[in-house]
Amino acid sequence: MAAKRFARSLLILSILCIAATAAYAQQTGSVSGRVTATDGAALPGVTVEARSSVLPQPRVTLTDETGEYRLPQLQPGTYTISYSLAGLQDVTRSVGVLLNQNAEVNVQLGMAGVAETITVTAEASLVDRQSTELQSTLSERELETLPLTQDYRDLQKLIPGVMYTQDEVRGPSAGASGPRPACTSRRG
Repeated sequence: MAAKRFARSLLILSILCIAATAAYAQQTGSVSGRVTATDGAALPGVTVEARSSVLPQPRVTLTDETGEYRLPQLQPGTYTISYSLAGLQDVTRSVGVLLNQNAEVNVQLGMAGVAETITVTAEASLVDRQSTELQSTLSERELETLPLTQDYRDLQKLIPGVMYTQDEVRGPSAGASGPRPACTSRRG
C-alpha cells in the first residue's frame, strides 16, 4: 500500500514538473537568425548580445560555422541586439520578442573603417617667428641674369614688402605701415 502511494505521488509530481516546464516554455520567446558578410559569406564567431530592461544581465551567444545564432527563452519585451566581430563594423538592431514566438533577425556586417594617422615633421622653418625683419638675398648668378638697368633702385623692386614708385620708395623701413608723407613738389 505504501509503495502504491509512493508511486502515485511520484507520478503526480512528474506530471506537475512536465506541466510546469511546458507552462514556463510558453512564457518566453526567442530570437534567431544568420550573420553574413556584405558578400553573402557566413560569419562564424560573431558575438551576439541581447540587452533589455527585462533581463538582469545581457544574454550573449556566438554564431556557429554557418553564421547562425539562437537566443532562446527570452522574456517578452523589446531587446537591443548587438553584433560584433573584430575588423568588421558593429551592427545594432532593435527587436520585439513576443510570447511563444521566434523573431528572426538576419544581419550583414561590413568592413570597419580604417583609421590612419599622419605625422608631419619639419626640421627648420623658413619664417623667423622672433623677428619682424624682412630679408631678401639674391645670389650673384641671379643678379647677373636679371634684366635690370644701371640703376641700383631696380633691385628694390625685388624685395618683398617694398613698394617702389617713381616718386618714392616705401616699405617697412620707409614707413609703409605708417601715414604717407606729404606730397613734395619737384622743380626740374
